[in-house]
Amino acid sequence: RALLWAGHRRAGLRRLYLDYLAEKENLLFQDKFPPHEYSRILLDTRMGLNFFGSGFDTLRFWELPAHGCMILSERLPIRIPHPFRDGKEAVFFDDVAGLSQAIHYYLEHEDEAAAIARAGRVRLLQHHTASARARQLLGWIQHLLG
Repeated sequence: RALLWAGHRRAGLRRLYLDYLAEKENLLFQDKFPPHEYSRILLDTRMGLNFFGSGFDTLRFWELPAHGCMILSERLPIRIPHPFRDGKEAVFFDDVAGLSQAIHYYLEHEDEAAAIARAGRVRLLQHHTASARARQLLGWIQHLLG
């Protein structure tokens, strides 16, 4: 699978982006994935889309790179320690034009997408696992107690 999006369309700008992709790019994301197959599907996907949900930090933002997908995400307006770097470990967009451009580019440049996906997974494993976050928290506490 070259490109994947899964979820509900109600929150944030999801409907706008998904309607645009359906109308202008003929990309329909209507598949429903059984929970027991979803992880396997992610492992077989090259790029995954992330749109804001009810908040800015969605589960998909983390599960895509965890499964080795290149994450193509709406730019998050929140601070995340050790963030994914745009064009190196993830690809971010700000509007439908940027989303469309990124999709076309990375579908044509599979090697670049694969390199970004690998780097994103490495970044996730270094800085965004439960153990890594616990070490960060303990480091901050130790610094404050100093």
